Amino acid sequence: MTTDAPVDFGYALGVAWERPDIAARVSLTYSSAMEHTLLESESLNPPPPVPAGTLVTVPASSTIETPQSVNLDFQTGIAPDTLLFGSVR
Repeated sequence: MTTDAPVDFGYALGVAWERPDIAARVSLTYSSAMEHTLLESESLNPPPPVPAGTLVTVPASSTIETPQSVNLDFQTGIAPDTLLFGSVR
């Protein structure tokens, strides 16, 4: 399997807010969708009546799209040595 490009580019955007005195932090990030095309070569033995040992190679391609995503991450201090944190995608 090979790809039509060794590198594909997308982008990420984000914004964050932080208040250190209470260990609070909230961030929101966005990652763009990206599309990848894979070139394939499949080899197979065809069914009878083709003679045994005959190998057929078929070219094919697949397109894969990584989806866009939005992440919301947060944390806050709830005690001197304890943090509450989580994230939503």
